[in-house]
Amino acid sequence: MFLQAGVFKKITTVFLFFGLFSSVFSEIYASNVEVSEPELSKRNQMPSVGVNKHDLFAQYLGTTFWGVPRALMEDMAFKSIVDAQNAGIGYFRVSVSGFGGLEFDYWRLYPSFFWQRFDLMMDDLYAHNVKIIPSLNWDMWQFPLYTGEGVHKFMTDPNSLSRKLFSKYVGEIVSRYKYHPAVLFWELGNEWNLNVDLDADGRSNLRGYNVSTDELIGFVKFFSGYIRSIDSRHMISSGFSLPRPSAEHLRKQPEWSADGPDWTEDSQEEFKKNLLETNQDVDIVSIHIYNFCWDQDCNRRDSERFGIRGTFNADLLDEIKAITDKAGKLLFIGEYNDFGFSWRKLETTSVFTLAVLDKIARLKIPFSAFWAWETYHFSESFELADVSLEPGLTDPILQKMKETNESFFRISPKPEVPDRTPPMAVIISPFEGSALVRKGFKIYAAATDNDKVEKVEFWINKTFLGSDFKPPYSIKVSAENLFPLGPFLTLKAKTFDRSGNHFESWVRIINGKSPW
Repeated sequence: MFLQAGVFKKITTVFLFFGLFSSVFSEIYASNVEVSEPELSKRNQMPSVGVNKHDLFAQYLGTTFWGVPRALMEDMAFKSIVDAQNAGIGYFRVSVSGFGGLEFDYWRLYPSFFWQRFDLMMDDLYAHNVKIIPSLNWDMWQFPLYTGEGVHKFMTDPNSLSRKLFSKYVGEIVSRYKYHPAVLFWELGNEWNLNVDLDADGRSNLRGYNVSTDELIGFVKFFSGYIRSIDSRHMISSGFSLPRPSAEHLRKQPEWSADGPDWTEDSQEEFKKNLLETNQDVDIVSIHIYNFCWDQDCNRRDSERFGIRGTFNADLLDEIKAITDKAGKLLFIGEYNDFGFSWRKLETTSVFTLAVLDKIARLKIPFSAFWAWETYHFSESFELADVSLEPGLTDPILQKMKETNESFFRISPKPEVPDRTPPMAVIISPFEGSALVRKGFKIYAAATDNDKVEKVEFWINKTFLGSDFKPPYSIKVSAENLFPLGPFLTLKAKTFDRSGNHFESWVRIINGKSPW
């Protein structure tokens, strides 16, 4: 198969379209028929191991990186979905409010474009059997900053401009997708409980940004009730992290109090009280658990509470699961990872992650999402963030996730025999239409396969440059090779899998070294 970059995901979708067209729409419309709760759980909310792909919607909108072609971002987003399907990942946790105000600008000023991109993301997820946990308002500061109001007014005043805009945004998303089969459950936001009882006004020289735990609880009651008034079918999670070690003491004596903050560590009973009361109006208790250090000398880690000690000890999950079970609530580990995790040093930086995965299986924790999946930095080219997972680079962790899904959840991707599915690839640098004026450059490509990528060949026009057999796939090109090739160059990445299937991706660039 031979395709220009920015096109390969659309062609792949065509092969799925005819087989899915009738089933997609029949299921969406069939969802208007009342079903029993067990059947709903079986159909829409099956537990499994998931991952955080928090920037997926931003990639579809093209807001992830300035100056990067949206078609390339869409291809990278689509690759992440296909990779998840091939790895047996059940779902993504995604911010559908973005991370600032640009997404709101698109929604208000260019609604047709906004919803077209949102629909495309949802349909791509469903077509590849990957569900989504839409995090509806990732940052509690987003709407207040967008409207120029403080967080306190947003949280406590139903008539505030920020609250009205928030209600409209969330209401439109929930209404539009409440019958979409890709939705696993709704999430309110991200780690809002870590922003309460702190003196945000004093720390940031602002006014109106201090919020108490009890005000947060009141807002969660409103938020979850608002969602249920539109969609009574899907469950709701808070998106909260572990309570701070001193959460209940700060609740009684916050940082802005006249006597200053009370940083006394909570007892186990106080921890339980805070965890349950902040999650009392949602169906699924959310925690984020890391083994990061609370002080410079690392005398205490966030995962070390109530006498539980050890850099890689995940026994705190036993206590939390017992609390949620007794309260009759499900548990969602919305984020987990090792402090210092790096795919470059996987053997020494993933011990806590493996311990958490072991607990997920042993304790039968229904929902969990590793932080993070195929998240990239961008400078000269795209580079996988140290904390991210990607097939080919982090296979031991992915194998452990697959084993967890197989042993506990009885979920396993079925291999295709014989394998006739071609791999996929996209040239991520240089960009389509860019001009080369440097002495030399590198071609970078991202590739994936339902089995395993064997190699990626690189070409300029009809000239073979060489092959790369391990991700990240790249090759250096010297300036001397460019001079006689004319004013325009076609860069190709030809990807092969172990079964001999292949795929070609290409971009056209301007040859700055040409005499023409």
